[in-house]
Amino acid sequence: MNIDIPQLPYKFENLPNEILLEIFDYVHLNDLIRAFYNLNYRLNSILFSSNTHLYIVFPDDIIGNSTHKKILLDFIRRQRYIARLRLSNDGPLLEHEFIRFPYIRSLILDIPTSKHIEMVSPKQFPRLEYLRVGYASATVQLNKLHQHIFSNGFPLLKKCSLNNIGEYQSWTGSPSIYSLGIWSNDPRLVIQRVLCASMYLISFHLFLKWPSTYSILQDQIIPQHTHLKYLKLHLSGLWTLEKLDSFLAYIPTVKILDLSSSYFDSLMIYFQWNFKELSYIFSCRLPNLSHFDLPGLSCSTTIIHWSDMSTRLESLPNEILTDMFIYFDISSLYHSFSGLNQRFNNLIHSLKHHALIIEKHNLSLIELYASQIMRLKINTPLPIDINECSNLISLELCQASKNQIEQIRSDIMPNLVYLTIIPPYHISLPMEFTQEVFSNSFHHLRSARLSRLDTFELLPGFQSLSLRTLYITCTNANTIHRVLQACPNLFSLHAQFFGQHHHIVEPISSVYNHSLEKFLLDDPYHNFSFDTLNTIFLCIPNVKYLVLQFSCRVPFIHLVENILTRLTQLDHFECDILEFPNDHMVNVEIIQQMNECFRVLESFHNLKFVFYLTTSNNSLISNDQIFPVYGHTLIVDSNVDVGLNRFSNIRRLKFEWFSMTELARISANVLPYLEELNLVYIATLRPYNGSLFLSTIRTLKTRFTDFSSYQTFLSACANLSCFQCSIFTSDKCNYIESPNT
Repeated sequence: MNIDIPQLPYKFENLPNEILLEIFDYVHLNDLIRAFYNLNYRLNSILFSSNTHLYIVFPDDIIGNSTHKKILLDFIRRQRYIARLRLSNDGPLLEHEFIRFPYIRSLILDIPTSKHIEMVSPKQFPRLEYLRVGYASATVQLNKLHQHIFSNGFPLLKKCSLNNIGEYQSWTGSPSIYSLGIWSNDPRLVIQRVLCASMYLISFHLFLKWPSTYSILQDQIIPQHTHLKYLKLHLSGLWTLEKLDSFLAYIPTVKILDLSSSYFDSLMIYFQWNFKELSYIFSCRLPNLSHFDLPGLSCSTTIIHWSDMSTRLESLPNEILTDMFIYFDISSLYHSFSGLNQRFNNLIHSLKHHALIIEKHNLSLIELYASQIMRLKINTPLPIDINECSNLISLELCQASKNQIEQIRSDIMPNLVYLTIIPPYHISLPMEFTQEVFSNSFHHLRSARLSRLDTFELLPGFQSLSLRTLYITCTNANTIHRVLQACPNLFSLHAQFFGQHHHIVEPISSVYNHSLEKFLLDDPYHNFSFDTLNTIFLCIPNVKYLVLQFSCRVPFIHLVENILTRLTQLDHFECDILEFPNDHMVNVEIIQQMNECFRVLESFHNLKFVFYLTTSNNSLISNDQIFPVYGHTLIVDSNVDVGLNRFSNIRRLKFEWFSMTELARISANVLPYLEELNLVYIATLRPYNGSLFLSTIRTLKTRFTDFSSYQTFLSACANLSCFQCSIFTSDKCNYIESPNT
């Protein structure tokens, strides 16, 4: 029976690049590389398109044995600096080859010393947007840092997490901070200083210890805060409901409230959770409250009137429980809920779309949930029966054994879409298996990673029409063009070659016009010959994306000529090539004149005969012959005169720092095709003698701008369809109201 897999309207790969960048913003570099690196070209280009989502843990990520050090350094060489830094120890924080303090936007100090705190100043970190400082006892340095933070010393700072706020200081306010986390033992200081200085605060995570010197907070210490929406309050010390009531009186706009306390806090054992009184306090003080959470309650230390609680876990409907269970893996579901009662058992067994990772310790789970598993990863060579997993969509064998491979059959797994098989080095994939994979028996198989594909023979009717993406390792170069013949609809092929040089058989004529668009070749032992590569090029004339990592035994200029002759559709080329012999000088201008795709490769860096084709922002400013005419996107990250008139075809322009001179040039129509303008650092536009006309701009983005500049932009951009900005008011801002505004 053939089952058509429904096409979901929203899938991860359908998300726009902007959303993916927002997601990547919350993921550490090592996790980004482990999860997304080399999945496909698009994700790679997004990962390495910007440095704003990259942060490193210093010095862990740059030590000699760091897993992803090479990838990190390769990326840094392209981007020139990082944006996010986390110091994991109390060692000295020094400027590194890719750590430049003025470019840091996110800074985390896990074990700060007095010298660390003293370094965190607006002069050193002018672009700081996120700051987290661990516990420190350096009172003098902390007071100075708090003065900078809460007096708008860091005008771009949005999120901040601090400790040890315990002294009264005169702060002028910081309008940019919208998320704050602090520890304090002075509730009056929190109200009178912190909330007053953070007038636009939206999210507040507060560890507040109530001292014995305060009974309750008096009324009207300051006006009520008007923007706070989310409060996570950790109670410590001598709290009572009366004190909580006096505290909540100053934050009436809160919509989400989380209260918690420590089980080990001896003073909190006297706190009485009377929910009737608590609900009355909420109704009086927090009229907008829509969500209340109270985790970690201990019945031995609290008095709880359960009759006052509106919902319990077992009172939730099945639909909510089912939605909740989606976020659990099978192992967690089994150990948390299985066997509680018949209702939970039935719910668990009714779920589908389960994912399971099998290690040595959880082999029995596959027997319990075989028919419900859709994504299966086996990380052990032990014999495992997967014959009952008939609904599999994704299968990954990380240490594939002969027993496991023999069970991969189309009659058992008819819906398989993704397949990964990584056997030990001494095991080649059996002929019977390869025949089934490449004979269209798996009607839905679209992506496969097959290691040790060493034996491959073409048989009549030997074709897979569904395969679109394929990664193989092989020891015989003939395997590559045989795969092309077996997969006529293949879009992307990544081949890793581990064999010796073999004579490659001339492919049959039907292979000569394959529709393949992406080809990646990796030859780590430098055994792949130029003639063999040339024969493969004959088969793939439609390739648009080419990556080569091999030893080139002819002059590099000959390789380039051959590529341009064979691959007439090429528009993207990357290489990491060991050139031997190096008896011809590489003429960059000649290569770039051959084809437009090579003109963006600004320079060749010959380092011990290893050629990296890279772009360089530094030399781009002074070189008029290579890049500007072909660029559609320009990013200027320093205060230099780039000569905008040279970039006549620019569609998207981004300035980290900009001047009125550059804005006036744009207004003079030197960029007739400009559609998107991104001005990262802007506060107030200086007066300009003349009018701004930015009629081609459709999308405008600014980080912070006052209302006067906002009005100026609206007047200048008559055809604007999207304006993304953060507006603040200042004493320089005068709102001008007119009928035409």
